[in-house]
Amino acid sequence: MDKQAIAEAYLAAEPIEYHTPLFQAGRFETVVSYQTLASECIVMAAVLRGRFDIREVADAEPYKTAADMFAAIECNRFKVSNLFCEHPLWTPAENINFRIVHDILGHWGDKGDNKSAFSWKGEQRSYQSQCRVHSKQAQRALFTEIVGQTACYSLTGEFPDQKAILLPRELDT
Repeated sequence: MDKQAIAEAYLAAEPIEYHTPLFQAGRFETVVSYQTLASECIVMAAVLRGRFDIREVADAEPYKTAADMFAAIECNRFKVSNLFCEHPLWTPAENINFRIVHDILGHWGDKGDNKSAFSWKGEQRSYQSQCRVHSKQAQRALFTEIVGQTACYSLTGEFPDQKAILLPRELDT
């Protein structure tokens, strides 16, 4: 994946929000993709909550390393941050559900079979792992949320403001 091109597309894109006019190009497709991803994460996070002791914490980063997170998951415990949950289309609860699914099914894998780090390459692996459990419609938003934001962070050293956008399909190669 071309990190530079992805980051530039993310930073240049005009975000879609609920108050965006209905006639703006891409609004409907973007909202549907994000709401599909949120709905799928609600269901998956409920299943994961039955499988793991999941606790919300007010720590920006509950784990110093991915290995620390994997060790907690393997002990059937998991902490998820409830900070910085502002999102243009999701509620804080939907954002937390997404984080649970991303960290457990994306980074760790279904049975600890992925174990991808918190790095550019690790996020690409976690995206590929998480794609297996989401519909095609949800995968468009998933690409933006994981790969788009990580590309920006990898190049600038800071996470960008969250945007509800769909990056061009050709960047997902």
